[in-house]
Amino acid sequence: MNNNMIKNENINLLAQDFFEAHVVEFSTESQTLPQLYTKMYNFLLTGKQDDLKPETINLLKGLKNYINYQMETRIQCVGIGKDPLISPTQT
Repeated sequence: MNNNMIKNENINLLAQDFFEAHVVEFSTESQTLPQLYTKMYNFLLTGKQDDLKPETINLLKGLKNYINYQMETRIQCVGIGKDPLISPTQT
């Protein structure tokens, strides 16, 4: 099993932490979300953290690990004749 595997439940917890960390900004500033999206996008492309909160970085790293794991396991399924659209954890 890949060390980077992350479960759906973990993604949900990371997302909750992310929203809790940003709830005040989201409720008071209308431009917070577009600005945050730009910083998140830059982090994914370059690794530059700017002034991202740790909860945001953890969520992004978790999502990246989840996507990488899913792609790896689904590509491996093709090699052994399984349906790549079905997660290996579902079989």
